[in-house]
Amino acid sequence: MLVELSGDVDIAMKDELRTRLEQAAEQSSEVDIDLSQVDYADSTALGLFIALRNALKARGGRVRLLSPTSRVRKLLNYAGLEKAFEIVD
Repeated sequence: MLVELSGDVDIAMKDELRTRLEQAAEQSSEVDIDLSQVDYADSTALGLFIALRNALKARGGRVRLLSPTSRVRKLLNYAGLEKAFEIVD
């Protein structure tokens, strides 16, 4: 299941993002999150990505982060999450 995100992925879209990720997890145990159009992400987004990863991992599934922008990649690196997720360029 592919989830495409764009613009700012932050606390202002927390509820929408949570809903989209939960729906994706209900439909598939493998979720790809396309980050190629994300200008900004904050810790809220990272927390939701981690929650999704943990839920899917418990079911034998996985989450992949696709094409993160340089800004998002820096955030993942700063948070120490580059090894927690499969990142595909």
